[in-house]
Amino acid sequence: MALLQGAELFATFFAAMKSGDSLAHWADGETLPEILGDGDRDGTSAAEKACGLYEPINTYPLFENALQHGKKNSRSVHQQLLGELSSRMSAVAAGNPHAWRQERYSADQISTVSDENRIIGFPYTKLMNAVLAVDMASAVLMTTAGKAIEIGIDPSRLVYLRAGTDINEIWNITEREDLTRSPGLGKAVRAVLDHADIALDSIDRFDLYSCFPSAVQIACNEIGLSPFDERGVTVTGGLPFFGGPGNNYSLHAIAEMVRLIREGEARNGLVTANGLYLTKHSVGVYSSSPQDGEWQAIDALPLQNEVDSGPRVQLSEDYQGEVVVETYTISFDRNGPKRGIVVAKTPSGLRAIANIDDHITLQSLLDMDAVIGVKGRIHTQGESRFFEIVTD
Repeated sequence: MALLQGAELFATFFAAMKSGDSLAHWADGETLPEILGDGDRDGTSAAEKACGLYEPINTYPLFENALQHGKKNSRSVHQQLLGELSSRMSAVAAGNPHAWRQERYSADQISTVSDENRIIGFPYTKLMNAVLAVDMASAVLMTTAGKAIEIGIDPSRLVYLRAGTDINEIWNITEREDLTRSPGLGKAVRAVLDHADIALDSIDRFDLYSCFPSAVQIACNEIGLSPFDERGVTVTGGLPFFGGPGNNYSLHAIAEMVRLIREGEARNGLVTANGLYLTKHSVGVYSSSPQDGEWQAIDALPLQNEVDSGPRVQLSEDYQGEVVVETYTISFDRNGPKRGIVVAKTPSGLRAIANIDDHITLQSLLDMDAVIGVKGRIHTQGESRFFEIVTD
């Protein structure tokens, strides 16, 4: 038997910090257990970190603005799309007694900027961001079918992990050729469905990792699923509404999928998990019926090699000169736009990244309906790199 368990206490932790109370009594003095895995690998390069790309609230909007451009949507049309996608997730959370926000929001409530729903990282309003400040825990107990029956569990309640795998994307986002794609996730999903011998059409429910709308849309694109598929993209309500435990959300999704299968609301379910910036992917297929023959793990190494050997873009960390905007975002504080981040291409096809601190430039970008493709110039100032628009 194996017990998988995770918990978060950010809501209590943040409240204690805000109150000014000492947190010293939270420490138990014990040595931390050894972490099993690939070790601590930084999610960003030094250049990415210097521009602020270590914060997901800055990185996922880059994907979103690239998606808007790829769909050829106007800002208003795309913002309504994001509102509708998020509204449907909130409807699931409204009926989930374990959700942090048990309220259904309309598309307009989510997409409209207000004092209570300000922009965090353009174009995302607060209600499009994962809720980090939650107190939540979940657990799953796994064993063999034979052991489960031996200890008296009704065979009709057994839920089988038919297949699962893990694949990493090209690690640094500035090296990825297309910021609207996640090829590693697509390979993982196809491998899992094939291994489970279950067609996509036979999946009854999905829970796609939903820290931000771009993560859901890109996952849908890779899977071949509409974000508005009647089967839904979440069984919990998603991270913006169910809640976004910092390291444990997907275990909640698995636990809820198990419940749905046990209660006959689904026969087959697919759950995806995502770490960092669409960087680390895990996929599992769960079913009310076992697969024929012995269960075998997927050898993901050939798929990982395919991803690693795929096309890359080279980042020029010290480039100065003219560029064309590939994607961008603008981070806000409570007073309005604060800083911009631009990902751009140089005339030779290299990639460059820079910040925008000038409020006139920030406002100019906010006033434009189509920023991607705009010409600009990157220059350095001390150790910082800045972007400015080039006017003819």
